[in-house]
Amino acid sequence: MKRIALLMLLLPAANSLLAQQVPRRLKEVEISTYGQYKQDSLHIEETYREIIDAKPTPMVRSIFPPAISVTAVAEKFSRKYKRKWAFQKRVVNYQQEQFVATRYYPALVQQLTLLEGEAVAAFMNHYPMAYDFARTASVLEIKCWIKANFKEYRNKVALR
Repeated sequence: MKRIALLMLLLPAANSLLAQQVPRRLKEVEISTYGQYKQDSLHIEETYREIIDAKPTPMVRSIFPPAISVTAVAEKFSRKYKRKWAFQKRVVNYQQEQFVATRYYPALVQQLTLLEGEAVAAFMNHYPMAYDFARTASVLEIKCWIKANFKEYRNKVALR
């Protein structure tokens, strides 16, 4: 036992209290340096690094005298080239969508708007959040954005 002087100011007669120390077992938690979004993002970047970091072949190799690369011109019109750049855009868009999903998610919308079920999904589909806004906005700004859009959404639904 350990003596603790807790209520000395409130109860002058009780200069000290005896308190028993009871060991308590807390739930085990897994501590990670990155969240699930970041782990997925890093995995995608490792897997597709070559494609994500690829830059298009320059059409003009030098300025004096101007020399046009025949390979670059042929590459621009090839299926492989078009598929490669389309895939790169899809990977980047997927990563951006996943990031937005970490900032703008159904539980938050439900908490702020009191919508339930499919109404939450309908609201979120009607008001998608832009990646740039999700990246730069604070939590408070996101909550204000959701509330402002919900007021507009509620007025539109009331007019129907």
